[in-house]
Amino acid sequence: MIDHQYSNPDLNAQYIADELEVNVSYLSRTFKKETNKNLSIYIAEKRIQVAQRLLKTTDLKTNEVAKRVGFTDARYFGQVFKKIIKITPSEYRKLSSQNIPQ
Repeated sequence: MIDHQYSNPDLNAQYIADELEVNVSYLSRTFKKETNKNLSIYIAEKRIQVAQRLLKTTDLKTNEVAKRVGFTDARYFGQVFKKIIKITPSEYRKLSSQNIPQ
């Protein structure tokens, strides 16, 4: 579900629990047990993974990339991106473009 709905800004543990018709606590606990990862962190990482690909392969503005991967706030997207990747989206794009053979 996450791989197909990462662009949905409403995608979170409660949304998934509602879709699966299970208790959100049960879902979160089970997900953590099976993957050793927090569900909200997994969703954020998936979104940032797709954002990295978009930043490398398109000329979309950062706020457009943010929207495509499910963030409604481009500033928050930048904060999450930097927390996970350790550099800003624009720095990432610049470094990525330097590594692509011409």
